[in-house]
Amino acid sequence: MSKKPPGSAGVEIQFSLYTKINENQTKSLKKSSTNKQERINLSEIFDLKTDTKDGKPIKKTDLLLQDYHYINYEFCKENQFSNEKISTFLTIMDHILHYMLDKQR
Repeated sequence: MSKKPPGSAGVEIQFSLYTKINENQTKSLKKSSTNKQERINLSEIFDLKTDTKDGKPIKKTDLLLQDYHYINYEFCKENQFSNEKISTFLTIMDHILHYMLDKQR
């Protein structure tokens, strides 16, 4: 699906099933048994640095992004979203976040 939002000059949004988060990542996320494991999976999916295993400092922005994605995933769980809906919803929310951040620059 490709669509230009009203009032957006030349901005094209494209959302398709499993574009940002693939089916295996979604299944792995749903299989997580603790919120810590969910956060680890979300960090991997969205390429966030949220541990100190390599000795490099953790970026505060990555921790905030992890919280953002975790809250969105909690919404999906509370509403019993299917794998497809989880993938699409998290992708849309990630797009909205980055669109807003780009607009602030």
